[in-house]
Amino acid sequence: MHGPTSTCPHLRVLPNLVSVCTAAVCSLLEAHKNQEHLNTLNHSNEDTVQHLNCYLSVISKICEFDDWRPGLAQLLQPIPFPDIALADEEFIRKILPVLEIIGTDPRCDVHQMVLGIREDKEGWLNVICPSSLACVDEGSTWAAIILISEAGLFRRSNMWLPIFTMSEWIVDIHPRVNRSWWTCMLLFTYLRPVLICK
Repeated sequence: MHGPTSTCPHLRVLPNLVSVCTAAVCSLLEAHKNQEHLNTLNHSNEDTVQHLNCYLSVISKICEFDDWRPGLAQLLQPIPFPDIALADEEFIRKILPVLEIIGTDPRCDVHQMVLGIREDKEGWLNVICPSSLACVDEGSTWAAIILISEAGLFRRSNMWLPIFTMSEWIVDIHPRVNRSWWTCMLLFTYLRPVLICK
């Protein structure tokens, strides 16, 4: 039923699953924050982590289906999680593989969803960049998404422009990634004046 050449006939299943999972994650993290505030952490902390893992594993499983990935990416583009979720290390570690799959998908309508929905609105690419407090992997997921540019991720100028605002992060992470960064940096240097003039 799922695959590159087939589409799930049940149109409401995907948005319903994602809606339930995102709402549950938000509720769990809010409850966890309240417990920390009241200093009442006990065995329920383990329950919270288990439940969090359960809902995030559903999102991760959804991401494995080619036909559902575009829809999932769209539902996750305006970041549906509150700041407390983005500040939670356990949550970020669990969502990173999903973001990497979405950000490195060869389809433009999928990988563009890691960018902000508007120019003044931050997207997942901003959340997981090396200078962000939410970055828990030294920027390796962020770098993997950026490096897809060699395969055509940033052919359109409006894809490059948000990355220019992250130039200090690119320089920061450069020593930790492979030689492909030289290509990236040369492209930035060469294309930046042209694109800014447009």
